[in-house]
Amino acid sequence: MERTIKVTGRGNINLKPDLTIIELRLTKVEEGYHNTLGRATSDVAEVKNKLVELGFNRNDLKTTYFNVNTEYQSYKDNNGNWATEFVGYRYNQTLKFSFDVDNKLLGKVLYALGGLKCSPKFDIIYTVKDDEEAKNLLLKDAVKDANRKAQIIAEASNLNLGDILSIDYSFMSVEFSERIFDNKMDLINGEIGCNNSLNVDFEPDDIKASDTITVLYAIK
Repeated sequence: MERTIKVTGRGNINLKPDLTIIELRLTKVEEGYHNTLGRATSDVAEVKNKLVELGFNRNDLKTTYFNVNTEYQSYKDNNGNWATEFVGYRYNQTLKFSFDVDNKLLGKVLYALGGLKCSPKFDIIYTVKDDEEAKNLLLKDAVKDANRKAQIIAEASNLNLGDILSIDYSFMSVEFSERIFDNKMDLINGEIGCNNSLNVDFEPDDIKASDTITVLYAIK
């Protein structure tokens, strides 16, 4: 039987974010279904118009989720019993747009979002543009770690490490992003700068990611 060593290598990398993503969440309730769809359309138009004022293109705003559900509220009837009544239809929509990491532009975006009538909730997400290159770097580091561990085990056991017999890699979804939550009221109370902007000084932390790979080595 061929002698082997199986080692799991772990890759770890730190990446400096170079892309800012703003993820918006809009929701409203209207009495009629068509009124709800109309409100959803007008709310998105308000966001797009404001982004155009800031220099973005209208198609930079992407919809990632949309639904319409019936809305009910609870109340006590004349006998003191709890009951529900139909209120209308609620739409929920998630949108996002992105731009290079830039505190000056981010300050203008946050100020603009804080003044919108549709009152969006939103997250600030820092990520990297080239996530494919990031994945490749992660895999290379995992293979190096496996080779290093295998060599240490072989030397400690007075054995000679042979060829690689197999590599087992099960792809996992790796998140190359960090999410920061902000809400509208905090922005309104923030420090106002010039040219309708907020003075922000965000220094995004490095994005930390890890992945594993299993390598089977022959022992001479």
